[in-house]
Amino acid sequence: MAVWSIVEFAQLGEDFMLAAEHYHPAKLRTLSRLASLSGRTVGELFEEVQDTVRPGTVEGPARLYDLTDALGSLLRPGTDITEADFLSNRKRVQTGDIIVSRLRSYLKEIVVVPALPHVLLVSPEFIVLRLRPESGLTSGAWLLPYLLSEPVQTILQWSQTGSAHPRFNSDTLLAIRIPEAIIQLADNLSESVEAAHQTVASSNVLYNEAEVLLLHELGLDRLQLPTTKTYTASFVEVMAAERMDAEFYQPKYQRTLAALRKTGLTVGMVARPVRSKFRPKPGGFFQYIEIGGVVEGGRLEPELVPMDEAPSRAQTVLEAGDVVTSSVRPLRRLTGFVSQAQAGAIGTSGFIALRPTATTPEVLTVYLRLPLICEILDLYTTASMYPTISESDVLAFPFPRLSEGAQQDISALVQKGLAARQEAMQLLAAAQRRVEEFIDNV
Repeated sequence: MAVWSIVEFAQLGEDFMLAAEHYHPAKLRTLSRLASLSGRTVGELFEEVQDTVRPGTVEGPARLYDLTDALGSLLRPGTDITEADFLSNRKRVQTGDIIVSRLRSYLKEIVVVPALPHVLLVSPEFIVLRLRPESGLTSGAWLLPYLLSEPVQTILQWSQTGSAHPRFNSDTLLAIRIPEAIIQLADNLSESVEAAHQTVASSNVLYNEAEVLLLHELGLDRLQLPTTKTYTASFVEVMAAERMDAEFYQPKYQRTLAALRKTGLTVGMVARPVRSKFRPKPGGFFQYIEIGGVVEGGRLEPELVPMDEAPSRAQTVLEAGDVVTSSVRPLRRLTGFVSQAQAGAIGTSGFIALRPTATTPEVLTVYLRLPLICEILDLYTTASMYPTISESDVLAFPFPRLSEGAQQDISALVQKGLAARQEAMQLLAAAQRRVEEFIDNV
C-alpha cells in the first residue's frame, strides 16, 4: 500500500534532505508525539565519545567487539587481539558506555558496556554514548531499553541513507527526545539492565564449568603439551596425512590428537549429517539461522524471514537437538544446537549440520567449541580468504568416550546457563515494555 507525506521546505533542515523515506508518516507522527512531551534530548544527557585508537598505540591485552557482538542487546565475548591483529582504527570504550550500531537499525545492535578487565575496542561503525556528569544521573544503562523501544526504532528506521549499507548519523540519535517520565524511571530501568548483566555473568560461569568438566573428562587438563618452536615430521607421516603445512605437525596438536584417538570414536560415530533440504513455499515466514546467529554458550538466534525472500543459502531443515557448526574458520568457535522452540528452523549452507545419535547435543556442542579443539579443526581448513573445513574432516575427527553421568552433568550445566541467559533477555524485554507503556500513557 502506498504511503505519502507532504512536508514544507523548512522541514528539509540544514542538510536539505530530499529522501522520501525520511518523511515517512510513521516517523513524523512519532517525532510529533515525542515533541509534545516535556523532556530532554539524548544529546543533552549523553555526549558522543570519539576516542579513536590507531594501530601501534595499544599496550597490553585488548579485546575487540564488532557489530555482531552487540546482537541480542547483551555484549558477546568479542575477540582477543594482539598488536599484530590490530590493523585499522578502532574506538576505545569504557564500562557504562552505550554503544549503538549506526548500520542497519533493524538489527538493534545496541548494548551497555559491562565491567570487563581489559582494554575495550569497538568497530568505528558504533556510535559511543557516555552519560554527562552534569546530567544528575548515576547510570546511563536505562537508555538501552529506551533506544530499543518501538518509537525510537521507528525514527531510526526511517532516518537511514544508502541501500547496500543503510546507516543513520549520530545527529539523528542525539536529537531524539526522551520524555521526562522515562528519565524519572532511570534508576529503576538501570537496575533491570544491571540485573540482566549479572544474570549473563552467571550464565557464562555455568558454561565455563561445563567446559572445565569436559576437559577433565578428556584428560586435556592434565596433558603436558610441548611448547617447542621447532619440530620434525617423517616422510611416512606426511604421506599419511597428505599435507605438508608445518602448522599441522606442531607437537601440541599431534599429542592432543593422539590422546583423543585412543577411544577409537569419531564425530561421525556419534552423530550423522543432516540431509533434509529446504523448499520454500509461497507465503508465511520461517526461522533462518545464519552463521552470525550462533552465539555464546551454544545458543542460536534465528531471524524471521518471509518465505518469498528466502536466500539461496537457506538450505537445511533442522530438528530440535541438531548441532550446527560453521564450516568457515572453525577457530571462531561458532557451534550451537537447535532448541525445541527452534525446531523446523532452516540453516545456512555455511553450516555442517549434525544430528547426535550416541551423545547429547550439549556435549557435542561444548566439545566442538573447546578452544584447543577449534585450533586443531582449523588446521584442516583449505583456502586463504575463507578457510573452510569439509564435512568429511569433521565426521572423521576423534571424539571422546564419556560416561553417561558425565554427559548428563555437562548437559545440565549448559541448559542451566541457557536458562539464565533467557532470564536476562526477559529482564531487558520487560524494561523495554515498561518504557513503551509509559510513552503510550503520558
